[in-house]
Amino acid sequence: MTGRARGNRPVQPSRFDAGRFADLAARRGLELGLPLEVLDRTTSTMDAAFAAARAEAPHGAVVVAEAQTAGRGQHGRAWASTPGRDLTFSLLLFPRLAPAAVPLVALAAGLAAREAVAARVAEPAAVKWPNDVLVEGRKIAGVLVERRSVGAAAAVVVGVGLNVETPRFPPALAATATSLLLAGATDRAREPWLADFLVAFAPRLAGLERGAAAEIVRELAAHDALRDRALAVGAVRGHGAGIAPSGALLVRTSDRAIVAVSAGTVELLANDDAP
Repeated sequence: MTGRARGNRPVQPSRFDAGRFADLAARRGLELGLPLEVLDRTTSTMDAAFAAARAEAPHGAVVVAEAQTAGRGQHGRAWASTPGRDLTFSLLLFPRLAPAAVPLVALAAGLAAREAVAARVAEPAAVKWPNDVLVEGRKIAGVLVERRSVGAAAAVVVGVGLNVETPRFPPALAATATSLLLAGATDRAREPWLADFLVAFAPRLAGLERGAAAEIVRELAAHDALRDRALAVGAVRGHGAGIAPSGALLVRTSDRAIVAVSAGTVELLANDDAP
């Protein structure tokens, strides 16, 4: 990756087209994605989706925002996006899942986002536990999943941020981030990408609801960006050893023990730094 768009030029910023998306949803028979609300600005699509839940929005509703003033990623990190150029949205769900299965929703969403990205770029796309989609080792999308009680129900919101038209990143991110533009994608329209994500996510969510978590873990094994990579998660250091049925990251330590890590920030290490 050179950090340049491979012959592509950014398109002019434009508002997400709700009408175009509705047409796509009807033609493709989407199970999720409607109603869809497009906001010019909000604090966070996550907050907007939970507010929609309190206002009795149905399972499958989506909130898209062109700009967020307090967008957030995993562990409270800020998520920045460029209005009209990137895609930030949250999907409201009322799934038939136990609270312990919620981490698997993030992995299912990551796999769906990976699939939608992989259909548009030539280089392999992978999922980095617990919530990133990478192309050539650079982050192109992030997933955040939160669960809250809304009245008598449990609402789960899946937030996704996708770098679409970003032609360059600030120096602190240039080595670790990419976009569909920089990855050489010629099909970068946001409405079809969202439709593709929802088409890919729906059967994975249905699988989790019927107790088929093993299918998600098995699929992730083929697209695991951390497998056999030297890494550290807090005090745990070793090499990625896959994903547990619970959705936890498995780390093989220097004494060959396998440690399951349920939460934390993954730091990739040089092999010389690994135990």
